[in-house]
Amino acid sequence: MENNKDVVVDTTIETESAENTFTQLDVNNIVARNVKEETEKILRGLGVEDFENAKKGLAGYKKYQESQKTELENATTELSVKDKAILTLTEKLQGQELSMSADEILKGFDVDTKHKSTVLKLVDRNDLFEGESLKTDEFKTRIQTTLEKDLSMLLEDGKVTKAGIETKEQKPKVTANKYLEAYKKLKDK
Repeated sequence: MENNKDVVVDTTIETESAENTFTQLDVNNIVARNVKEETEKILRGLGVEDFENAKKGLAGYKKYQESQKTELENATTELSVKDKAILTLTEKLQGQELSMSADEILKGFDVDTKHKSTVLKLVDRNDLFEGESLKTDEFKTRIQTTLEKDLSMLLEDGKVTKAGIETKEQKPKVTANKYLEAYKKLKDK
């Protein structure tokens, strides 16, 4: 009859005690796969089965929405763009008008126009225009206030001076007689 042999199979498996390590590429792939699976779950929950067709359908829908814009919406968009351009040009024009007016006003105060940029930075420019017209008297008053308050060194008896430097008219005249008088006073003491 048959030989009954007992066969013994070694079922012990040696396991390595080393930890599994992953490269950055492995981690990136795992994360990408998990994100894709979760996205597919969400889309299936919304009733989308074919993802490529869903992308195409969404692009088509966006095109459809754009084509359905009314003439009014298109005109409104165009008007908005033109309004921004007009505002920019108006601001430039007002800036040039302020600059030219500042030149004339500073000359009226006998202040060198090379100080114009400093004066314009310090002057309050709010509400200087009424419609498209510059309120020149108001601007002149503000410049005068700024000169008197913040830049008084530019005004001295109506004459232009450089900050911290005396003009020739302001320097005391020293003559030989003044030296002699001072010497005599020191000698007498």
